[in-house]
Amino acid sequence: MRYAYLIIHTMTEISIVHTPCKNCVFAQYEAKTQTGCALDYLVKHRENGTEVLDAYDNDLEFYIINQKKCNGYRENSWFLSKGLSEDSPLSSKIDLFKSLNTIGYTLIINFLEIGSSEEDMINLLNSLQTISIPPQKTIFIRGPEGGETTIYKNINSLLVQANINCKWKIQTMVDDSISNENILHNAINENKNNRFICALKKSKSNIGSIIEKANTLVHTDLKQFTVLTDAEHSAYLFGTGVYRYSLLEHHKDILEDKYSFQLI
Repeated sequence: MRYAYLIIHTMTEISIVHTPCKNCVFAQYEAKTQTGCALDYLVKHRENGTEVLDAYDNDLEFYIINQKKCNGYRENSWFLSKGLSEDSPLSSKIDLFKSLNTIGYTLIINFLEIGSSEEDMINLLNSLQTISIPPQKTIFIRGPEGGETTIYKNINSLLVQANINCKWKIQTMVDDSISNENILHNAINENKNNRFICALKKSKSNIGSIIEKANTLVHTDLKQFTVLTDAEHSAYLFGTGVYRYSLLEHHKDILEDKYSFQLI
């Protein structure tokens, strides 16, 4: 299907990675010619320098987002699986898309780094209560001695009070000689399913604002970032694949390159 359509007025080759708008629910047409995108993603792609090609086949004239997978591409089968019919208003489909199209991330909370005193736990609860986009998984890391504040019952209570409903686990570090950097690295290598990692660095943090900013950058502005944090470096949010690739291929830890940090 890669060459089932032709490009209009250009010699540009279609990349293996691309998104044809033709069958997307959000593609807007006048007669048989696409004129826009109901999500305004065509405008965003162009503003970000992404190549948008004019194309056609035997049925329609439409756009192709070249060298990129468009986050907004949805066919009617996707909406059917979510309970909306093909005839549902476009506004309902847009609302559903926006409500579900949020970043997927693993939250890593290392008590060896942020502390686990009563004050730390109060700060942590306050920080977690600012999260409007919950993690898909949370990993709590504690030392070999544990502590009353980090036992299962209290961690579960913490998540309930913070209104965070996700898979979670407690990981006890038996070897206390392992650095916090290596603890984080190992946790990332063992949890590759989610696109992003959010590593809490301080019990009192702006984690909610950092996550919301990341979601806006990725799903509204269609932009990228290496490491997103705040002025206090209270939490780091970064791509799992980017972190692992930089470390394995270039022996570079992106969390040590402060010049690549983007502040909220």
